[in-house]
Amino acid sequence: MNIMNKAAFFCLLMLTISACSDNEEQQQTNKSAEYLARAESYFNQGQYKVAIIEIKNSLQADNNNIEAYNLLASTYFEQGKHRQSIALLNTLPEKNSESTLLLAKNYIILGKAKSTLETLQAAFDKGQLNDNFEAKFIEIKALVILNEISASQKRMKTLHSLAQTSEQQSDAALAQAMIYAKSNKRTQQLTELEKALKLNENNIEALLMLARYKFNNDDLEAAEDYLSQALFTLPSTDSMTLQRLQVLRAMVATLSKQGRSSEAMIYSKLIAEANPRAQELEAEFQEAVDAIKAGDITTASTILENLYSSNPNQTMGAMLGMIKYSKGDFRAASELFGNSIDPETASDQALLAYAATELQMRNPEQAIQAIESNIREKADSPKLLSLYGLALLFNGDTQKAIEVMKAALDLAPDMSKTRLALADALNRTGDKQEALKELEQAFQYAPDDITIQARLLSHYEVLKETAKINSLVDKLSTSKNPQSRALAGLTLLNSEPDRARQIIDDAYSALPTNNYTINAKLIESIKRNSPADIIRYSNELLEQEPNHIFALSSAASVKAKTGGDSGALSYLTEKAEESVNSWAPDYLMSRHYARNFNFDKAIVHGEAALTRSTFNQTISRYMVELYKSAATDRLRSGKPGDAKKLLMDALQVSPADASVFHLLVGVELTEDNLTQAKKIAAQADSESQDPYVSHLISGDIKKHENLIEEAILHYLDAWRMRPSDQLAKLIWSNLSDETSVKRMEFLDEWEKQIPGSYEASTLRAIRYQQTNQNDRALAQYKKSLELNPNQPIALNNLAWLLYENSKMNEAMFYAEKAKSLTPENPAILDTYALVAHKSGKLDEAKAAISKAHQLAPDNADIQKHYDDILGR
Repeated sequence: MNIMNKAAFFCLLMLTISACSDNEEQQQTNKSAEYLARAESYFNQGQYKVAIIEIKNSLQADNNNIEAYNLLASTYFEQGKHRQSIALLNTLPEKNSESTLLLAKNYIILGKAKSTLETLQAAFDKGQLNDNFEAKFIEIKALVILNEISASQKRMKTLHSLAQTSEQQSDAALAQAMIYAKSNKRTQQLTELEKALKLNENNIEALLMLARYKFNNDDLEAAEDYLSQALFTLPSTDSMTLQRLQVLRAMVATLSKQGRSSEAMIYSKLIAEANPRAQELEAEFQEAVDAIKAGDITTASTILENLYSSNPNQTMGAMLGMIKYSKGDFRAASELFGNSIDPETASDQALLAYAATELQMRNPEQAIQAIESNIREKADSPKLLSLYGLALLFNGDTQKAIEVMKAALDLAPDMSKTRLALADALNRTGDKQEALKELEQAFQYAPDDITIQARLLSHYEVLKETAKINSLVDKLSTSKNPQSRALAGLTLLNSEPDRARQIIDDAYSALPTNNYTINAKLIESIKRNSPADIIRYSNELLEQEPNHIFALSSAASVKAKTGGDSGALSYLTEKAEESVNSWAPDYLMSRHYARNFNFDKAIVHGEAALTRSTFNQTISRYMVELYKSAATDRLRSGKPGDAKKLLMDALQVSPADASVFHLLVGVELTEDNLTQAKKIAAQADSESQDPYVSHLISGDIKKHENLIEEAILHYLDAWRMRPSDQLAKLIWSNLSDETSVKRMEFLDEWEKQIPGSYEASTLRAIRYQQTNQNDRALAQYKKSLELNPNQPIALNNLAWLLYENSKMNEAMFYAEKAKSLTPENPAILDTYALVAHKSGKLDEAKAAISKAHQLAPDNADIQKHYDDILGR
């Protein structure tokens, strides 16, 4: 065969292969279409089980057949398997109008109004379903669920204009009936329902709604008639559909209310035959409910755990989660709630428990998302609003938290604990007077609450309201409650120790076994520095609560005074050996070693405490922080491998802790492992689902890539979610005259978001000083020092400005304070020396400048001042 013949043969072969391939593909497509046609036929006959088999055959032949996926989702929908239908539709890479509409139908049946509206709006934005009657009908249903009555009524005009057939006109009347029902306009509701049935006597939804209306108004015969009509109208299917189940249950309730038990049993039997296991499950579930009502939580928990393991449905999971939550097992509760509660449709009680659990697990973002899924239709729930406010406060959104908590208190003014949280939020903004008003109001509503009493006294002390302190102390010292009397005594310990001791003794005598009064005696003993009494009252507390941290640390302090650290550690070791459940001694020993940067020993004792405490939240949180501190220390020491191992240990304790992932990314970036850092970033997004930390991580990665502008944008996104001084300083350090966001522009935002930030105030003062606005700088430094009087830099700079203005007494005051806070800082010693020298304190000036010169021998300014002061 010559070359030309070979080439021709090769081309012919390729064309043949290509044609075969095309033919095979076409054959598979045709085969898929045949299966799908049969499936549609079965579907239309209500033979859903067989339809599913044919659909799966169709997809096996052509797994890109979108019509097959839509039909499978529709079959699940008709069977009442709405979550399966949703899951399938959400896996489709692209949705056409049919699949989008079906997704919205699934959501609305589950009561997920917000998801329904989001799905439809996304379609409307793409120009899909805008003229679709069913889509607009579903949209109105969702708005009604969300109490958006005005918005739903406005859309009725569009719905009527799209209603071309009598069936559509019937649904339009049904939509209007729903709006009237939500508005409590019963007469108009009935009129519209009757109109809907005149237009379409087979409208199942209208029949069901009218039956409910008649049932609620005790017209039971009419309710039965409408339900019977619905049953005859429903198509025959090979399995129990959700709609048929609703009608049958309504019929059972209607007949039972009429006293026709035997007939009701017939319908109950139909329900039971459709799902034989359901009756057994219901009976066992009722046993759990009865156990809960009787207060037997252990039995209820056992039953529910057995049921949930074999039949993990949402109701059982939610109830089991509530039990775990009540027992303080927040990790298990969080997992159960996550699998069982849909925040969008959850009851107030379930949603409260779910959100509170996430807060306990330090997941404020999850709590906020859960509540925001439901808040629009539950905006009149003060408890939910209160928890929402707490989550926002925890997440750093102080201003919004204040607004939400005020709304909660407008609905329920007596929620004193919410007022305490509101006072905290107001304190964060620097509005101490408004915080005081909330605390005083909380006290009016709950004058016997010891926590409120203590918080109010503490706030009076901050504001130096001596008269109010004395008045409240006098009132509490004669209270019937010994705990309140003990609090009064504790308040007087510094000002009137003898009277304080008398009041505390009286309270202790009245309640000698109460933790609070014993605690007061212990504090009073510490104040008197009486080792014997400290040991005595510590032991009394430990008899009641072996893991009482304050009692243990107080007794250990006494041992340390006589035997040093080894004496305290020996005492704690003995206490740890008394019981396998004694975790507090190891916890305190761990903290001791951590304070001394002996992280190896700190971790050994911390892990012992963690095991003994069976991973309680307090120790778990402590260990995560300890691992993080140890990892940071190892990283500073140039041991990134050790740092990674410690952070992996932290993830064992708290697998979704976003801050640990953040540190892990930092370690990888330190080693220039950009690829690995990005992998961990993706894992953090998946595991922790904390967008705040995700932005921080993205910012760090962009900064490592020298994409400073992009890094700043990520940091600013994080700032908008959770503003803090720490984050502000990070942003500030990356800003410059070249960046799109300028430093002073951001400083305005910083002070706006955190009005009580002394760091922002000091930076503004420095800026004034740098631009020679010295009068403004003086005032700004003083303002900053009111917020935090222990700032060496602010004190030093203020002393310098006063020195330049020859206000030597004031300058000396601030220079001395700066020096006392940082006696080894050469710049601060230099300022102090100049002020002292000009004030005539020559010996102090010489000593200070000599030390500054010793610490910074190469600093030209210090050298000059050294020569001037020493006369060289």
